[in-house]
Amino acid sequence: MDEMIKTNILERKNIVEKSHINAGGPIIIGDNNTMILGKSHDYGELLTQIKEVEMDLKDLPLDKIDSRLRKGKRLAELTKQKNDFEADVIRLAETFTKIEINTKRLRQAKEHFDEGSFREADAILKAEAMSHEQNSLLYAKERETRKLENTEKKLRNNSSEFLIKAQITATNYRSPTRFKDTCSYFEQAIKSHASFDNQFKYAKFLQDHNQFNKASQYYEQILKDFSDTLDPTNKARTLNNLGNLQSNNNELDKAEQSYSEALDIRRDLAKGNPQAFLPHLAETFNNLGNLQKNNNELDKAEQSYNEALGIYRTLAKENPQAYLPGVAITLNNLGNLQSNNNELDKAEQSYSEALDIRRDLAKNNPQAFLPDVAMTLNNMGNLQSNKNELDRAEESYSEALDIRRDLAKGNPQAFLPDLAMTLSNFSIFYLQNITDKEKSIGYAKETIKMLKRFAAETYMTQQYLNAAHQVLKAWES
Repeated sequence: MDEMIKTNILERKNIVEKSHINAGGPIIIGDNNTMILGKSHDYGELLTQIKEVEMDLKDLPLDKIDSRLRKGKRLAELTKQKNDFEADVIRLAETFTKIEINTKRLRQAKEHFDEGSFREADAILKAEAMSHEQNSLLYAKERETRKLENTEKKLRNNSSEFLIKAQITATNYRSPTRFKDTCSYFEQAIKSHASFDNQFKYAKFLQDHNQFNKASQYYEQILKDFSDTLDPTNKARTLNNLGNLQSNNNELDKAEQSYSEALDIRRDLAKGNPQAFLPHLAETFNNLGNLQKNNNELDKAEQSYNEALGIYRTLAKENPQAYLPGVAITLNNLGNLQSNNNELDKAEQSYSEALDIRRDLAKNNPQAFLPDVAMTLNNMGNLQSNKNELDRAEESYSEALDIRRDLAKGNPQAFLPDLAMTLSNFSIFYLQNITDKEKSIGYAKETIKMLKRFAAETYMTQQYLNAAHQVLKAWES
């Protein structure tokens, strides 16, 4: 059976990360957003629930382990919702500052938003009325060519309303149709007026929720529609994100072309304004290193990673909160390369430093950085398994699995693929390293059942599915 395993079972997958530093720093809650949150009934309820759970946890005796675990898990869930809520409000406030508030509905929605009344703002933007107006406007566009300019202005207003509607809907995590409705409103915004802003935001939303093929189509459409007018910064952002998606789909030649063009643009931008554009240059170096590693261009990959790491380390000296995440991303990917090169001690050093950074960051912002902690734990488990440190590997996989199960409960569209990766690795681990047929088959079946329900089939999720099937075949034989 050992020989069959070597030929049929896929290798455990390390995770390479696609950098996504687009603004040059972290999201910060400003005074105005703090005031808005302070007025929100939904936010106040969250804070009250968090306080109540914290008090309950404080009052529980230390020997009530099960109760303390349940309360701790509930506290983590509520804290995650709070952090998500804050980030969504910040993004929504940013959109309000960028669009023209020149319709009655938008003004009323803005007033409700400023008072923290998000559901009231949502109610103002009645989809049926907006859709009716949209259809009327589209008809007028076709029929009344002499009034085209005025109609186009109204369509832009309608598009802005749908854009706000989409982003407001994205904040409603209690809705079972949140993802579907958000997509629908983004598409209606684009239907009225296809701007760079609404197409890029929709593509990024799709990318974050593992809808890679559809996201690629929107990025490609941006590059086609705005080829002569797109400013260099936005063009490089679009090319970088498109390269990530092409790399995920194993379209390596296309990805290399996208990264190379983005790299050229960002080199030029960084010469004129290094403080603003060096983070973006490091981002593309990191992503190019991932691609070169997949192409087995190992020396080039190491050089690209070291370029990115040098930039991030320099920036982190001045602003650690903003750029230590970039240091950790690159260390994680460098560890993958070193592991593949059988430089196991170097790989462990890279993973350990990345994990230490991410654990520290997750203490203050678990929603943002717990996925990264799980990512490096998964990769560390693969390394420890290769070093035959089986108890340590089992511990790393288990911690990664627990984190990813919790994340997938709150946002399955975004985190199920990561959960499938660790389940797949665990099924192989209990086949090849610590023989446990029941656990191995159980994790493989869970992977298959999960991914068959998952809407977004990608190159990587197909690899996890294939690995799980091969585990079952190995046990049958």
